[in-house]
Amino acid sequence: MEAVLHEPRPEHEQSLATKAVAGLKWSYVGIVARIVMQLAAQVGIARLIGPDQYGIAVAALVPTMFATLLLELGLGSSIVQAPHVDAAQLQAVFRRVLAVSSIGLVLLVAAWPGLAPHWTGTAHMGAIAGMALAAWLQLVATVPQALLRRDLAFKRLQAAQSGGYFLGFVVTGLLLAWLGGGYLALVGAWVVMALTSTIAMFAASGFRPRFGGAEAAQTREMTRFGYVVLATNLANWAVDNMPAVFMGRLFGASSLGRYMVAYNLVRTPTNHMVTALQQVTFPATARAAAVTQSMRDGYVFITWLLCVVAFSVFFSVAAFAEPIVALLYGPAWHAMAALLAPLAIAMAFQAPMAISGPILWGRGLARRELRVQLLAVLALGVALVLAAGGGIEAAARWVAIVAAVRMVLIQRAVAQLLKVRYGVLMWAMLPGAVCGGSALLVAALAGHYAPGWYSARGWLVCAAVAGCAALIAMRMLVPTPVAQACDGVRGHLPRVVRRVLKL
Repeated sequence: MEAVLHEPRPEHEQSLATKAVAGLKWSYVGIVARIVMQLAAQVGIARLIGPDQYGIAVAALVPTMFATLLLELGLGSSIVQAPHVDAAQLQAVFRRVLAVSSIGLVLLVAAWPGLAPHWTGTAHMGAIAGMALAAWLQLVATVPQALLRRDLAFKRLQAAQSGGYFLGFVVTGLLLAWLGGGYLALVGAWVVMALTSTIAMFAASGFRPRFGGAEAAQTREMTRFGYVVLATNLANWAVDNMPAVFMGRLFGASSLGRYMVAYNLVRTPTNHMVTALQQVTFPATARAAAVTQSMRDGYVFITWLLCVVAFSVFFSVAAFAEPIVALLYGPAWHAMAALLAPLAIAMAFQAPMAISGPILWGRGLARRELRVQLLAVLALGVALVLAAGGGIEAAARWVAIVAAVRMVLIQRAVAQLLKVRYGVLMWAMLPGAVCGGSALLVAALAGHYAPGWYSARGWLVCAAVAGCAALIAMRMLVPTPVAQACDGVRGHLPRVVRRVLKL
């Protein structure tokens, strides 16, 4: 997987960069569309069916989504990363995912009556059966979805996913909820979304499954890579969910609720910020024949831009955690502010870290990220145990510390791969640090000299100051290494982006 490949032709590099930028544009278009539909559909469904019925569906969704992570075996990423794939390999991967997912999800449904009492107390077989069907349909689409990602065909992929979401949640889910379907409204929404998006991805990719035939020998290498990806995904899942499990068992349901609400408040925008970049970076890096200067410039540029945005947003949230909680959730959630501040800082480090892993995957070096993630799991586990006596707030602070260390370690691994000095990445993060520092300074001054401004109104002022600092940093505080990287990517950026960044 680490073999030295030939240097690509300049025209191939140019074409790949153009396709990657186009793919990034369509990825963000699809994400924005789903955000709008999510606000309309999920809020509407939740209001119509109520928290109890909604909770029944979510209780079945969690184990099926974890099962999906396991049963996919990392083979979708293997297809995207493989230098060459042929029809025999694709058919072999499809048959393996189909067999494993069918057996695994049937076993989950059969075991649910015994598992549910330890999870929610009641086994609703209609919910678990419906969610398992939706998960199976998503797993069936592993190969066509991977082919669309491999070809950087994100316009077709986003059309399939967004269309499925519209038919599933906006049409089916709201209609069933309005008709009094209860938890079946949410289950039906997932099934219809999975069915329609799967059909659309098969049509868009041109893949047609065929049964019979021996497994291609080359598939074994893809399987080995898939297992590394699976282990890495599980380690990532452990880092993200270990604090919630820890806090729920040690500090009770109330503390767990405060932690999850604070975590989701800052994690959701982080996901929207980096998901499109991850989706494009992985296949674009895999399709490149070798590490190129354009790849180095792109990584430095994205690190600079992400840090400016993420540090401005999340340090502002951390600085004004108390008035934000009071504004959004009311006085009953006041204690959540002590959790929101460190979790917001953790997300500031999460964003630049999240774009580094796909680069390692694309070059066939997923094991390097796996080592870092396993170390993070171990460190976080030890830290949470040591923080138990300090309460839930101490545990949240350790989440932020581990996030910072994880970012540095994964960035260093990517810097070694791309042959970029880590000092250059530190320069790239400097403008973001200036923006975040501006937000903290405004909060400190407001709290000391004008306590009345330490409020929701003050947070808006802080956000405006951080935004101005971000624009100044984008236009003026551009270190020389970053300026050189910007020169390297200027020709691939849309005109409006070049105008905003003054490139």
